[in-house]
Amino acid sequence: MPTELRIAVCQDFAALQGQRSQWNQLAQGNPFLDFDWLRLWWENYGRNDGRPRPGHELQLLTVWRGETLLGAAPWYARQTLGEGRALRFLGSGEVCGDYLSLLCSQETQADVVYAVTQWLTQDSLHPVPWDLLELNDVPGEDAPLSELVLELQARGAWAEALPQQSTWRIDLSGGWEAYLATLSKSHRKEFRRCARQLDAGEYIYHKADSQNFAQAWSIFIDLHMQRRQSLGEPGCFASRRFAAFHEQVSRQFLAAGRLELSWITSSAVPDRPLAVEYHFGSAEGNFAYQSGLDPTALDCEPGRIATVAVVRDILARGGKFLDLLRGDEHYKPHYRAVPSKVVTWRVVPNRALAQWRSRVTTAGVTLKRWLKNGLETLSLRELAQVRP
Repeated sequence: MPTELRIAVCQDFAALQGQRSQWNQLAQGNPFLDFDWLRLWWENYGRNDGRPRPGHELQLLTVWRGETLLGAAPWYARQTLGEGRALRFLGSGEVCGDYLSLLCSQETQADVVYAVTQWLTQDSLHPVPWDLLELNDVPGEDAPLSELVLELQARGAWAEALPQQSTWRIDLSGGWEAYLATLSKSHRKEFRRCARQLDAGEYIYHKADSQNFAQAWSIFIDLHMQRRQSLGEPGCFASRRFAAFHEQVSRQFLAAGRLELSWITSSAVPDRPLAVEYHFGSAEGNFAYQSGLDPTALDCEPGRIATVAVVRDILARGGKFLDLLRGDEHYKPHYRAVPSKVVTWRVVPNRALAQWRSRVTTAGVTLKRWLKNGLETLSLRELAQVRP
């Protein structure tokens, strides 16, 4: 490693609090790499009552030049009997963070990838064994991670990219009329109708602020749970950890001016919320994380009205996109969102025990699929993995 570079492993976010601003500059507006998002994820998912959960260890790899933070790998380690020591992104699991990657700028990417590679291949001064690097749901064309995987493969590691559901983004850079022009005739007509209803005051667009946050949060949880339960699902907020994490994150993002929590009511019944949108904002646009609506009010299409209100709000702020995040739901192409490839990287180091663990784990997963779905669903390569 060049002498001017150093890598440090932090096992406490408090040690990096002074670099919070540098960290967030490297996150480049991505809420899922934000310092507080990752810190609160670890507090809720990596710890129990202030103590690490069994088998969990924070592994924040930070790369420095002097006192300048060049980049980081926001990971944690989880030790299990089957996989050994697996390194994963903070924010993975049920929280479903998107666009996870190494934190670095285009100018520092080469140095950061080099330093992390050296650490992972145990050429650093403080090597930590690992048996699996599982990087969930990352952009398929992510340059830092693609380069990292290539470097590890060059050092004998085995790697594969497993395809996942796409992320979807609506381009609003041309303005309202340019966006409407991309829609089908029927959708364009409906969007114009919703805009007229908002302009006429038939529906009112509300946004959360420091004064009404408690009310807004209660509306969001209520409508989200109503909608999911009407579809026979428990809803995300049935999870205690999930609910606690998001309320804490929302308060942090609200204080930073990055929470975009909004809801729709009608002028006819102003005290009855009809639809709610839970987004995270950046200077360039919104990341649409969750939503909810009153399942008894579907006839007035409150979800479409809320979407139109959000799009116009983004444009009024000078934003250029509405990111619908991961998931191949049928409505996204109709809104002219463009899909982007997403993969999960699984990388196994060039060590006999680690590769044996990987084969056993893969065979176990394959057998479960076989028992559940039938032999005909397996590929030839998967069949080879389950043969004695």
